[in-house]
Amino acid sequence: MKKGVVLEVNATHVTVLTPDGEFLKGRKVRENYEVGEEIDFFPLNERASFKKTPYFSFGKLRIALASSIAAILLFFTAFSYYDSHQVYAYMSIDINPSIEAAVDKKLRVITLKAYNQEGRAIIANLEEWKNHSIESVTESIIKDSRESGYYKEGAEVIIATVVVDDEGDVLKEKLTKNVSAIAKAHKAENVKITVLDRGIQDRELAIGKGLSTGKYVKEFIMATKDEEQKESNKETEAKDKPVEQPVKPVDKENEVVEKQKEELPKVQMQEKNNDAKANQQKATEQKQEKKTEHVKEKLKEVKEKIKNKKEDRDDDREEDDDDDDDEKGKDRDEDDDDEEDDD
Repeated sequence: MKKGVVLEVNATHVTVLTPDGEFLKGRKVRENYEVGEEIDFFPLNERASFKKTPYFSFGKLRIALASSIAAILLFFTAFSYYDSHQVYAYMSIDINPSIEAAVDKKLRVITLKAYNQEGRAIIANLEEWKNHSIESVTESIIKDSRESGYYKEGAEVIIATVVVDDEGDVLKEKLTKNVSAIAKAHKAENVKITVLDRGIQDRELAIGKGLSTGKYVKEFIMATKDEEQKESNKETEAKDKPVEQPVKPVDKENEVVEKQKEELPKVQMQEKNNDAKANQQKATEQKQEKKTEHVKEKLKEVKEKIKNKKEDRDDDREEDDDDDDDEKGKDRDEDDDDEEDDD
């Protein structure tokens, strides 16, 4: 299959100009074709050519030259048309109507394709969508879907984008901004808008199933992931669930013994804990007693020091008193001697 621009429409075939400059005949696969329309076609085994004439005439030469010039001009015009109408990305919109838009480098809509009857009805009602921005065309689709009763409260809208250009980073960014603007404009409405960014392979698989990219991803890829997650959750629950042991027949005689055996480690452990607590309590009390004894010793030392200081002060006071008495005795003796001298 090749791609080209329709130059001439005949009863059994169409003449098409390819991007390589070839004029090829293509098999008609539908009823209506328009000159200048870009199509995908299956080439026939012969090239488009003019019939050879056995004679030469200046008039025919002039016609041939004019035809050649016209063909050259038509080639460049058609090539420019082809370049400006090359598909750079696809965007599918699924409400209940399922529609896919092909856009050019400037995000203008080139073609619209419906994937169900509701989509065909919406496209038929649209006015002037060709070469309009993808954002405005999407708004028109949503508006018509609302009027038809598909876009309503609780509805789910799936918008999937596929960039086909290998160097489409800038285009991808622009397309993402457009889609974000569309989702933001309808954020306040009670609808669920899911935005998907997929590759060309997903689109080809979707076409193989007769679905849009968004519908295919939701019904097959996302649904498969949900099932896998459910299975994973079940396996996790099964691992976490305790294994039920088979019920053994009750033996009352052995039951008491077994119960005692089961209780024995607990009792032993309890006794050990009690012993440990008692030892800890005893150690704490001993430590407290040592602290008390230490404090008593300190108090005793302080009291002894106070007592010794007091005794020292008393001794000093007695010595001072004795010295005072001696002084007084000396003074009296001196006075007596003075009196005797006077006599």
